[in-house]
Amino acid sequence: VTGLVRPDDPLLHAWTTDPAQVRERIFATAPGASLSMAAFADLWVRIAQRWKDHPGLGGYGIMNEPHDMPRPGDTVASPEGSETEDLMIWPAYARVAIDAIRAIDPSGPIYLAGNAWGGAMTLGPRYNPAWPLAGQNIIYEVHAYVDAYNNGAGFDWEVEVAKGYTALFGHVPLSLDTGLDRMRIATDWARQHGQRLALTETGMPIDDPRFHEAFRRLATHAW
Repeated sequence: VTGLVRPDDPLLHAWTTDPAQVRERIFATAPGASLSMAAFADLWVRIAQRWKDHPGLGGYGIMNEPHDMPRPGDTVASPEGSETEDLMIWPAYARVAIDAIRAIDPSGPIYLAGNAWGGAMTLGPRYNPAWPLAGQNIIYEVHAYVDAYNNGAGFDWEVEVAKGYTALFGHVPLSLDTGLDRMRIATDWARQHGQRLALTETGMPIDDPRFHEAFRRLATHAW
């Protein structure tokens, strides 16, 4: 990147002093997208060429938590949580990435996250109507937590229950089965379509046995 510097604060790596540089690139299928499909495919060709034979390669995770894609015809991100995004943008980019990788590496695992932050609870057709994509050795990676907002940021069980809300399920209090119920959406989908899953992001607070039990139920179901 032109103008790339190394600031003292490691949290700011990498950072550029050049205001002409575009620091955020957004998937879009409309004209004027700041990231083209060809550029995305080229990136994955280069990654596959570099790493396909490395003994430590566990697979290609082609995008972490895709979310808030542009509205149909737009090239800017949709407002967070608006559910107005074009749900076919990310599958189109995923397709070119998969094809690019397969041109170099015919069989290495490809980890594919879905729209709506890659959540286990959002893996189905409401948010990912194009899934499953055709291809060999594609693993659908999902994220699932046991707190109210499903982001791992809730640390007090009583506070989480008092919210009277759980992500996706609406005005329902948190329970010991909340994480399990979220994960079951993904496993039901995978079983229906003959696909494989990987639970690639999860967790729990360590100081409350209720969180322990909720996590145990989620993890046992995933296993």
